[in-house]
Amino acid sequence: MQKLFKPLTIGPVTIKNRFMMAPMENGLAEKGGLVNERITRFFEERAKQEVGIILTGSVSISPEGCGLPTQLCVYDDKYVPGLKSLADAVHRQGSLIGAQIYHAGRQANEAVTGIQPIAPSAIPCSILGNNPREMTKDDIVDIKDKFIKVREELLTQVLI
Repeated sequence: MQKLFKPLTIGPVTIKNRFMMAPMENGLAEKGGLVNERITRFFEERAKQEVGIILTGSVSISPEGCGLPTQLCVYDDKYVPGLKSLADAVHRQGSLIGAQIYHAGRQANEAVTGIQPIAPSAIPCSILGNNPREMTKDDIVDIKDKFIKVREELLTQVLI
């Protein structure tokens, strides 16, 4: 049990302890995916309570990949300042934060995005009743490239 409270170093990163908050949706972001004071306070409070590393709930990498109106987004530069502010608030408490980058696929919500969902197949979503369009090879490459771009931007603009 004592090990749980000791720092852990993985490569160049040291985590203050071995407690991690798993990603979960909390519905606290601003409608449209922007960081606001409420979601910042939520994650900052967990950091104050000695969680070593926090993972956000899903952070959409593209407009058609959003599943919820209050889900964080990162597909446009307008999101970066808020995400940076959120990361800084968590870092001030000595904790680390990571993003669960995400594309909802067939569970993307057309009522939220105004865009027909895309998915590996055109099979409707049994949860939402959406009718996704089957992804083309170009769509697959595009989504893969968006994940890569977002990962690089988060690492260079937000987390470091």
